[in-house]
Amino acid sequence: MYEHFLFSFQALRHGDNITTVWNDMIKAGHKPTTRTYTIMMKGNQTMRDLDTMEAFWEMMRQAGLQPDGYAWSTKIFGLLKSKKSQHLKLGMAALEQMGQEWVTAATQAYHGTSKRGGKKGSQTPATPTRVDRQELLTRFPEEHVNGIPRPNAVIMNAAIMALAASRDSLISQALQWGRSFGIEPDLKTYNALINVSMRHGSADEAMSILKKMKERGIQADSTTMTVMTSAMFEGGIFDGLDAEEVGERVVSLMREVDQFSEGGMDEKGYALIMDRLLKRYNNHAAAQQVLEHMLARGLKPNAEMYTIIMTSYFQQSPLNFAAMESLWSRIRSENSGYGALLDNTFYDRMIELSAQHHSVIGTKQMVSFMEAMEKDGKRPSWRALEAAARALDEAGERDRLALLVDRAKRLREDVPDSKQAYGVRAFWDFIASTHLGGSVA
Repeated sequence: MYEHFLFSFQALRHGDNITTVWNDMIKAGHKPTTRTYTIMMKGNQTMRDLDTMEAFWEMMRQAGLQPDGYAWSTKIFGLLKSKKSQHLKLGMAALEQMGQEWVTAATQAYHGTSKRGGKKGSQTPATPTRVDRQELLTRFPEEHVNGIPRPNAVIMNAAIMALAASRDSLISQALQWGRSFGIEPDLKTYNALINVSMRHGSADEAMSILKKMKERGIQADSTTMTVMTSAMFEGGIFDGLDAEEVGERVVSLMREVDQFSEGGMDEKGYALIMDRLLKRYNNHAAAQQVLEHMLARGLKPNAEMYTIIMTSYFQQSPLNFAAMESLWSRIRSENSGYGALLDNTFYDRMIELSAQHHSVIGTKQMVSFMEAMEKDGKRPSWRALEAAARALDEAGERDRLALLVDRAKRLREDVPDSKQAYGVRAFWDFIASTHLGGSVA
């Protein structure tokens, strides 16, 4: 029960409550377990109190409790994520200590001794002679030797992911440590390494890592693509390039991803790239190149991507109405004419944007979005309805405005809670000002 409360308060970052539960547990005579100490260490780590974390570690060891793999990874990750040299040194030392404790236990087991000394009735010395590490790794493949956890990819990855955030120059040492125990990089390892490479602007190195993954049969996942595309815009890869060159560079990188990874760039990666190109660089041409590359691969944008792209057409100066109409026509023709799967966010955004630009493009496009939304069985938000109503009123289209009001009344009747919905009062207040009738009450 105490561990449950400690874990819950740790997750909620309630430091004072954690301390209270710990003190009550000790007063009640309950002895902390390895798991209990680890929960406390995790809480200290979350609150960046590494000195107290180390104090709990020492208490655990002095109590004669053996750390498990999770305890070691908690300690190592916490220390190595700190940017303070003293903590980094302690973290690397802990990594070495963890490995050495297993080597000692495995060596003793190899010679038939226990960690307390020679086996009863045996002539084997308490301090056995050294055994080749590869022999130990082969002889003891299990996760533990006499309760001592064997170094594994979880421990190595904890070190690498922490160092990626604090001192990535030390990652090679963590990899070397792993290799000394026969630990091969896995997907999490490679994702961390790709992140570091892209962050430093070394796209070639990142592609080399992708190639290595493919050679080893490790398939990139959505995290790989998210890591790569996020870091792509942080590492100065596009510095000094004009808009067209940025587009060419992005597409070039995506082609390399397609070549060196099993599945290529996924939809989430494309969406992130287009979003960054548009919001950070205002580069509509490059975003269009990315879209064309995606379509050429036979991939279909999702609702989020269509929202990003269509919004960008409205935001161009002058407004790119032709591109917007073309893409909207494509969207409606997907799925054998049934149209792409769109969400409320897409429709609301399109209604609001087309209403905003009605003086340039008219109201036909806005009405088209509203009709498509109704056909898809979706209801517009009250804010979108207000934007449409204002556009129709300004355009002098009173008949269409009256139809919209009738639709809004039906919506109010069909959805009882709609009276409390966001934007409903503003909508009906505006309608009242047009003298078409209707009120929020």
